[in-house]
Parts: sequence; C-alpha cells; structure tokens
Amino acid sequence: MKTNNERNYGIDLLRIFSMVSVVILHNLYQGGILPQLKTNNPNWWQFWLLENLAIVAVNVFAMITGYVSMMHRFKSDRVLQVVFQTIFWSVTVSVTLYQLRMPISVETVKASFYPLAQFWYVNAYIGLFLLSPVLAFGVKHVSRRTFKRLLVVLLIVSAGLDAGSHFFLLNGYTAYWLVVMYLVGAYIQLYPDAIRWKPVAFLGIYFLMACLSTYLQWNAGWFHTDKWWFIRYTSPFVIVEAIAIFIWGVRLRIKNRLLRAILKFFAPISFGVYLVAA
Repeated sequence: MKTNNERNYGIDLLRIFSMVSVVILHNLYQGGILPQLKTNNPNWWQFWLLENLAIVAVNVFAMITGYVSMMHRFKSDRVLQVVFQTIFWSVTVSVTLYQLRMPISVETVKASFYPLAQFWYVNAYIGLFLLSPVLAFGVKHVSRRTFKRLLVVLLIVSAGLDAGSHFFLLNGYTAYWLVVMYLVGAYIQLYPDAIRWKPVAFLGIYFLMACLSTYLQWNAGWFHTDKWWFIRYTSPFVIVEAIAIFIWGVRLRIKNRLLRAILKFFAPISFGVYLVAA
C-alpha cells in the first residue's frame, strides 16, 4: 500500500469534467429537452448519448473525494466550508435573479438562506465527509484482498438490490452510495497497480458503455423496463463507465505548464458551479 502526495492534475481535470457534466445534466432534463424526446426524433440519439456521457459526474465526484482523502488529513472545518459555500451561492444566485426581475418569488429568495434541504448532493456529501475519517482509517488497516472483496460485494449488492428499490439507495441519491464510490476512489489511490491497462483503454470503455447504455434505453421496451433504469447512478453500466473515466483521469500525465495553471485555477470552483447550475 502506498500513496502519492504529488499533485495529480488529472484529478483537477476530472473535477472540471464533472462540473461541466452536471451543467449538461441539468440543462438536458430540467431544461425540458429529454422529457419531450420520442425515440423517433432524429435528435434522440445525440441528446441521450450526451446524457449517458455526463451521468457519471456524481460518481466521479465521490471517487475523487475517496482518492484525495488517502493523501490528506481530515479537516473538520471542511464541513463548515461546504455549508457556507452552499449558502453563499444559493443566496447570491436567488437575489441576483430576483433583482433582474426573473420569474422567482420572494418565498424562493427567503428559502435560499436555508438551502441545504434543496441540494441532495450537499446533504449526502456532508454525511460522507463526516464518515470519511472512519472510512480512511478502516481501508488503511485492512488487507488489500479484504478491501477488494468488500468493494466487489458492495458494488454487486448495491447495483443489484437497488434495481428493486429494496436497499433504499434511491438510485444513488444518498450518502450511502457516495460512500461506496468513495471506497472505489480510495482503492484506486492505495493500489494504483490494480489494473495495468493503458489509459486509452479506459477511455474506450467509457465511450463504449455510454453507447451501450444509450442503445439499451432506445430498446427499453424489449426488456419491459423503463429507460431510466439504465442511467441511474447505481446502474452497472454507469458504474463501469464512471470507474473507467476516473482511472483514465488519474493516470493522465499533464506536463504543459499553461494547462496545469488553468486546471489548478478552475478545479477549486467546480463545487460552486454545481450549486449555481442546480
């Protein structure tokens, strides 16, 4: 077991990728594009493929947390930072939209001062963060073999039982699921030699799984299931897709100084952009 404390700019790239993906997800669904698309629409494939490529954002964010937690000590004030950042962006966006006479009510502006209930990810992330010291201690004190078996069981059980909503995973909208993805990121950090394939292979798997999931959604009627089953955070397709793009990112070696500076500047604001997009 070993950790590498050198800055990994691939992680910064993954943060930005996840940030952009969240914006895409919100615009495609909340913007009303996906709900009105029929399978005979010529634009169906391009929009749903884009949705499948972006759906990994939440899983990737959680894996990043697990990955970097293996390199840094727990800081309890991080919870307060998340809370204050959430309140700041919630109030700023709501007040700005109200002042610009956008369709936003006074009640919505008032609610923006107590925003935690509005953002499921923030609540789930705080739950994960409070558990992270225990999780980090645990994974560092179990054998590699035990950790690997635990991960496999968690992934299979979570993806399988959540299909019938009997495991209360809510399709991945819970702190429990973020914990599972956190452990995946931690494992990849502690045991970087787990899979020795070249980064381009993982990038290929990412695109392949997204295309496969889109195809299965298009033919969801054949399986007598809803198309959303294939694109939930706990879907086997999304899990493999997310892990693949994550491994690609952490193994990417970025040497260009200008690109490094850009990534280092934009990566820290990714969480704020998520809140604005939400």
